[in-house]
Amino acid sequence: MKTTKAAKVLGGVLLGVSLMTQLGCGGDDDAVTVDAGAADASTAIPDGGPMLDGPISCNISGTYTLESISCAGTDITAAFKARIPTTSVLITASAQGGCRVQLTYSSGACQEVERFTVIGLGSNVTATYQGITSCMPDMCTFGSGDAPCMVGDRAGAHTGVSIAFEGAKLRINEPTSGLCQGQAVSVLLNR
Repeated sequence: MKTTKAAKVLGGVLLGVSLMTQLGCGGDDDAVTVDAGAADASTAIPDGGPMLDGPISCNISGTYTLESISCAGTDITAAFKARIPTTSVLITASAQGGCRVQLTYSSGACQEVERFTVIGLGSNVTATYQGITSCMPDMCTFGSGDAPCMVGDRAGAHTGVSIAFEGAKLRINEPTSGLCQGQAVSVLLNR
């Protein structure tokens, strides 16, 4: 199974998986709908501030959208958004500690939901991917060259990711990414 570069970026950057070559689709009774207007003052991100290291409850909760993606310093945002026009990120507190992250990728042809949990913020974050949890319609793709995605794809643990605030925005960096052919990937999320 292969993953498209667009899907590899955010999934890979938002904690290490190649983003879009393998968009697996299937049902999930536990799927969550992302509402971009759902965040309120209780989920506000502090303005600026240092990177935080160590376990936390989840002080980055909220709804975000993709602002930019780069591979080894080269901006690939336009190409990614041409393939996947809408990327929503919902971050909530996890019952086990840390944050639960839900990525929702949407185009006219496909909607994919991917989930992972993050323990800690700062320069050495560990992320545990549950992988793709649903796609609508089943076996959908974001375009030619994409293998139909499968529920469970992109599951696994990833380390070495850094997460930091840039004003009210959230920057996520990963040292290597399948989307970026093994080079560093950086994602900027806007609230």
